[in-house]
Amino acid sequence: MKKLILLVSMTFLFTSLLTGQTHIPAGNVNGIWNVAGSPYIVDGEIQIIAGDQLTIDPGVDVEFSGHYKFIIYGRLSAEGLTGNTITFSAQTPATGWHGLRFIDTNANGQDSSKIVYCEIEDGKATGTSPDYRGGGIYCSNSSDILIQNSQLINNSALSNGGAIYLSESDVVIDNVIIIDNIASGAGGGIYLYNSDAVLNEMIISDNTATYDGAGINCFNSNPAITWSQIYGNTTQWNGAGISCYNNSAPVIQNTTISNNLAYQNGSAIAVLYNSDATILNCIIWDNATNGIYVEPASTLSATYSDIMNGTGQTYFGTGCIALDPLFADPVNDDFRITWANFPVQDSTKSPCINAGDPASPPDPDGTRADMGSLPYLQSGISGTITLQGGTGNILNVEVTAGSITVSPDINGEYLINLGVGTYSVSAS
Repeated sequence: MKKLILLVSMTFLFTSLLTGQTHIPAGNVNGIWNVAGSPYIVDGEIQIIAGDQLTIDPGVDVEFSGHYKFIIYGRLSAEGLTGNTITFSAQTPATGWHGLRFIDTNANGQDSSKIVYCEIEDGKATGTSPDYRGGGIYCSNSSDILIQNSQLINNSALSNGGAIYLSESDVVIDNVIIIDNIASGAGGGIYLYNSDAVLNEMIISDNTATYDGAGINCFNSNPAITWSQIYGNTTQWNGAGISCYNNSAPVIQNTTISNNLAYQNGSAIAVLYNSDATILNCIIWDNATNGIYVEPASTLSATYSDIMNGTGQTYFGTGCIALDPLFADPVNDDFRITWANFPVQDSTKSPCINAGDPASPPDPDGTRADMGSLPYLQSGISGTITLQGGTGNILNVEVTAGSITVSPDINGEYLINLGVGTYSVSAS
């Protein structure tokens, strides 16, 4: 083990000697930023004009020496890899930088911009409208964007959208972690204005907002929110987990919403001003008082979901229950549903297992859909990849059994469906 550590240390040192740094002055940027020139230190406001493209290679660090914007009218291709991410950050976190700002990219005639395996932190949206919206990412009339396998941490906005602000932008956001972001207005994590975004496999936690929607705020927007975890968010107003406002109609499916706090109404969800929310196969549990709030002019329909204190409410529809989901360790944000004595049918089995809509696609193990974002897997070889010793995060691993190789999900869990037999399982 000592020899291995020494080899890794020497490799790191050798790599660091091969890299340099590149200063980027204010103005237009295009071409390719590669590891050999990393870190790229941005010394003024930069932009990609319509028709131009900037490609940022895996492993590149982009550091802003001051509070500067990165404006995109053309195409940005920032595609890192598992274990080799791209970072956007500020050299002075207290000062921050002014985020990625996509403007009118729908009209540029180019392929979609991509933010994949990126880490975006310390963005600060300040000033006046619209500059004070979208701390990490701001999109206006820019639906042609994919944000995937990335993290937005410690960003803030003087107005709305601490991490992300979408205006007239139907963006796809997939497998993204949004943590510790702040909006002095609404939407501590994400603010959607006239935007029908796709939000899949999200972790949205520990974000704060002064006004509505500490996790997600929808204004005249109809997002699809699926397979996500929304927890630990706090607002002084309404809808700490999700706020639906002004004719919004989100569809929320296989999502776990827990441990959120709104000081007014709807610690989990608030449905306001002629909005209409739909909930399917969800777990809404252990939020602060008044977990779901639906004002008289709005509606909410819930089916096949586990909703704390939901019994008797008008939204409590077919297949709904109000039973302890038996989370693994909610105090430490582990919202897996459990079955301690599997396969014995007893009280240790979460009531959410095999309790989702029978018409929904089956779980990966082939059984009936569960409620919540993290299905309980009953067959095959399953497990959780964890880091033991040292510091840092596991960015990529592959688990192989027989001829099948899979990658764990964002929680480190994996399942390989196999027939009866003896298998050697390896992780690399």
